[in-house]
Amino acid sequence: MDFFMGGIFMIYGNPDLKCEKNHNFSVSWTHYGSMSTNLKYCLTATGYYNLFHNYITTATVQREGKSGQMYTNISNQRITGVDASAQFHHHNGLGAKVSYAFTKNIVEKGKPDLTAARPHSLTWRVDYDHQFTRNYGLYAAISGRFLSAFSVTEYTSTQLDEMTKTHYDGYSIWKLSLSQRFMNGFTLNCAVDNLFNYTPKIYHANSPATLGTTLTVGLSIDINKLF
Repeated sequence: MDFFMGGIFMIYGNPDLKCEKNHNFSVSWTHYGSMSTNLKYCLTATGYYNLFHNYITTATVQREGKSGQMYTNISNQRITGVDASAQFHHHNGLGAKVSYAFTKNIVEKGKPDLTAARPHSLTWRVDYDHQFTRNYGLYAAISGRFLSAFSVTEYTSTQLDEMTKTHYDGYSIWKLSLSQRFMNGFTLNCAVDNLFNYTPKIYHANSPATLGTTLTVGLSIDINKLF
């Protein structure tokens, strides 16, 4: 099927697409602990190795004079990486979490790197949750993610016989969330997404589908608590 992806670019169907298969091998480590009676933490780390057959990726194609994306199979791929995270929580309601991921595509000498994985990514969140009185509680959080720059080889023709090297810039996006609980059952939610108004120079499958900062305000009512 063909469809318009987020109102930004076309995705074209591929009737010859084959099923992708993956063999995954991983090892994980988790540690729970406390720095004091009031501060607890959790540390995790995972290393993995993936062997793909009929790896599915997107190719840039031209249809009726317009550029779009089409899913296509490429040769077998090997992807390895490491994920690590640290999470902290204080009894007063203050918490924090940071996660890092490293991804590497193992490419045979002389063959192009066709995977769209960014080598480095980082996410973080600092939040505070506290019930001050019976009739008022507050939750506030600031979070974000960073994706590193990378270069990838892409198909540039419908026949999938032409390729080009494309570079994508790194970027970060932040979000501010605020939730206030009133009386018994009323919650006022506010969120500012893309806090620093980041917009990509070119919209693509590897860029965020954002037009800039957005503000969301909503009120929720829990009927069960009211009655």
